[in-house]
Amino acid sequence: MNKELEIYSERLLMRPLAKEDWMLFETLHRTPSIIAQCFDPPTNKELQQKFAARLGSWNNCTSMPLCLCVLTQDGQKIGILGYSLNEKQVREIGYLYLPEFHGKGYASEALNALIRWCEKEIKVTEFAAVVSEGNVGSMKVLERAGFTLMSIEKEAFQIGGEKITDYYFSYQKAEGVSSDGLWR
Repeated sequence: MNKELEIYSERLLMRPLAKEDWMLFETLHRTPSIIAQCFDPPTNKELQQKFAARLGSWNNCTSMPLCLCVLTQDGQKIGILGYSLNEKQVREIGYLYLPEFHGKGYASEALNALIRWCEKEIKVTEFAAVVSEGNVGSMKVLERAGFTLMSIEKEAFQIGGEKITDYYFSYQKAEGVSSDGLWR
């Protein structure tokens, strides 16, 4: 685990995904209300491979995905957040939270903290995100973080045998704005 990488916000701690986070990761990928809006249920082998690909020592010079375990200040694991490089070599944001933590502002808080950390620590100011049709909560999280809807692609993805429309979002730090959100 990359112990030196810790991101804090008012109510949350984010740290690299570790082996002891397997149960959280598995639950997030097996909970019907989560996967219905995001993906088809992975096989056991696919899920183990996905988890293994997110473990290890992350650094900004590799194409390895950054996957963070999101915890409340009292240590309760509530979700995962991170990014991977997409086909355009832009960091594509992704997140999953346990349903009992939806609607409490945790996803917005964690995403904003990650973006500010990336802007300050690794000088990354451009991100992308894709949300499947019907996932209104995720769209609101992105919009609150400053993402803009760039395009809509009908029947771009398939979940449960149904073709789904995807919404493509983009984030770019505004010129003249510092990492703390103040104009300079």
